[in-house]
Amino acid sequence: MQLVSVAYDGDSIGARAGQALLADDVEGVRIVSRRIESGEEIWKAFSLDAGGQNVSGGGDEGLIQIPASKLSEIPAIREKYAQAVGATCSVGVGLKISEAAKALLIAKARGKNRIEIWNPEMQAEIDQMSAQPKTEADKLGQE
Repeated sequence: MQLVSVAYDGDSIGARAGQALLADDVEGVRIVSRRIESGEEIWKAFSLDAGGQNVSGGGDEGLIQIPASKLSEIPAIREKYAQAVGATCSVGVGLKISEAAKALLIAKARGKNRIEIWNPEMQAEIDQMSAQPKTEADKLGQE
């Protein structure tokens, strides 16, 4: 059974947490944190139920490995995530964890709320993005 790597990241939910922190909004931080935890549990449960494994997770992002035969279920998992968290989710898929991570970067760069499957031609886009340094303010605005 071949496992494929799936990297996921909540769209804008991390920025909401950061905004609540900066506003000293304790209840807002709690609410966003609970939503993020719910989303992470959805991905973890999916990977284990599919016969895969959790590789990493924390906050609104993570990496799982699932059988390739289960890839068609990812859109439904993204929808379940969006309902639980109140935010969309970007996903990158690859045979290796590095490919999934790179595909996730491309999904974010191409507008978020999408699934991208790694293709070596994507490396040129990543190289171009890497040449453009980001400030912390830029990162907060793009979450």
